[in-house]
Amino acid sequence: SAGGHILSLNFGSEEIFKNRVNGPYELRYISISGQSYLDFSFYPFNTQFYNFNSFDPPNAWLTGNYSDFGEDTDRNGLFEYLAIEAGIQVNGSGTYDLSGILSGNISGEFISFTSANTTIILNPGSHIIKLRFSGLKILNGGVDGPYIFSNVALFDKSRNVLLESQQGAHITRAYKYTD
Repeated sequence: SAGGHILSLNFGSEEIFKNRVNGPYELRYISISGQSYLDFSFYPFNTQFYNFNSFDPPNAWLTGNYSDFGEDTDRNGLFEYLAIEAGIQVNGSGTYDLSGILSGNISGEFISFTSANTTIILNPGSHIIKLRFSGLKILNGGVDGPYIFSNVALFDKSRNVLLESQQGAHITRAYKYTD
């Protein structure tokens, strides 16, 4: 109908929380159309200040805390695995899958040469989850570290939802591929 109207725009609170950016937030573009195109505007609105922690978090998220170490499981002085531990905060019990890729620098280009994943049942709270990357695959890659832990994905298998993904999440210490 003709006349002034108020439109409400709703943005997902989990998405705002996952970005970990405090407001104010900026609406960059809006368009209005019906049977035909009616109007548009660039940068029409800025919100008041909001702390991202004020929004509902997802069932689980990566905290951004990572550590790495070599594992010599057969005690022969060589690492069978390069382990990377990732911090995860869980709000809802469920089955979660954590995965990632390890890359090395070959002549200025980062090449992925091994991946790892683990599936685990978690209850609410703070958790440290370990991924183990094959020492044999690192040896076959022939590249010394530091390595880049990337394509990190946290998946909620209970709800079949990708909760979060991070590129370049962690840089390891400088390991020799022959370690």
